[in-house]
Amino acid sequence: MRIVADENIPYLEALLHHYPVDLLRVDGRRLSADQVVNADAILCRSVTQVTADLLERSTVKYVGSATIGVDHIDTAYLREKKIGFTNAPGCNANAVAQYVLSAILHAKAIGRLRREPLTAGIVGYGNVGKRVAQYLSAIGIHCLVNDPPEHERSPIANHVSFNELLAQSDIVTLHVPLTKVEDSPYPTYHMINNDTLESIKPDAVLINTARGAVIDNQALCDVLKRNDRLYTAIDVWESEPAPMKELVSRVDLATPHIAGYSLDGKYAGTLQVVNGLIKQFGLSEKDTPNVALPPIMVDKVVLHPELGLFDALGALAKNVYDINIDSGFLKHAIEYSNISERFDQWRKNYRLRREFGALAVEAPEFGDVYSKLGFNVV
Repeated sequence: MRIVADENIPYLEALLHHYPVDLLRVDGRRLSADQVVNADAILCRSVTQVTADLLERSTVKYVGSATIGVDHIDTAYLREKKIGFTNAPGCNANAVAQYVLSAILHAKAIGRLRREPLTAGIVGYGNVGKRVAQYLSAIGIHCLVNDPPEHERSPIANHVSFNELLAQSDIVTLHVPLTKVEDSPYPTYHMINNDTLESIKPDAVLINTARGAVIDNQALCDVLKRNDRLYTAIDVWESEPAPMKELVSRVDLATPHIAGYSLDGKYAGTLQVVNGLIKQFGLSEKDTPNVALPPIMVDKVVLHPELGLFDALGALAKNVYDINIDSGFLKHAIEYSNISERFDQWRKNYRLRREFGALAVEAPEFGDVYSKLGFNVV
């Protein structure tokens, strides 16, 4: 079996070593039709556009995308051609939720979000949105939700209209798929635009870890020219891998589409698409190999009893994942002409990043809160 796989999908060799496969690693952003002509399967990420142009001359019978989103996949074409498909919903929910929490803690550390109590508006209530709600509720932030399709399927507590959410929230965090008018009765393309930006509190926190075009990047840049009180943490961009340089310079945190890039999440995503491949080709299931994820540098912390919750959380989160490192990279990268290359290289050679569960915490206070956030409370 010939498998063409993105070079940045980890642990494939370990998970497939029991099987008679020919594994070809490729640059996913530049994957061509010629490279998949004789392939049985493609394992990809969001940088690969899987369309009829890529597949029509191929023998591909299965596509696995180690991502939660599917806007890079022509799923209608796959169904028409009876090509099997699996993606990895929920694989990076912890990582993205921890990124969101890190951004909020950063905002508080620099003097934003001073009012109490705080309200967060979660736009999109899939695996990631639910995990964000779990985390923010655990630290006492009231959560509103807007997700009309999900609400129609099963009523959601605290569901409000999009405009109500924007007007009432101190924090607005986006977790929707990218859809357009022709795709959905609830399109998300440019749902944050000139008009809706006017509805957001002028000193709110706006976080985007969904897809770049959910926000009209030019409109956001124009607003930030007039209002530097709006705190923004942006991980996804229109025109990736070449984000708008002026917008990168104006937002508070600018990162290169890495919110979900924990090793834990990557392994979970790889495992989901490999299991889909095994099922598609009727392969005999083998015991999943024990893949040991590397430890973090400081893997246990003892908290001082007088340390407040948010001060402690800021220190704990930064010990596991320092969001400033990723933001510092992208803000520096815009000074160079080859920003696209630097953007992709940072993602390809991304640093060791684990999730909160890799850190053992001895806490005399708030132990239940740290546990709900995924820390290993001892």
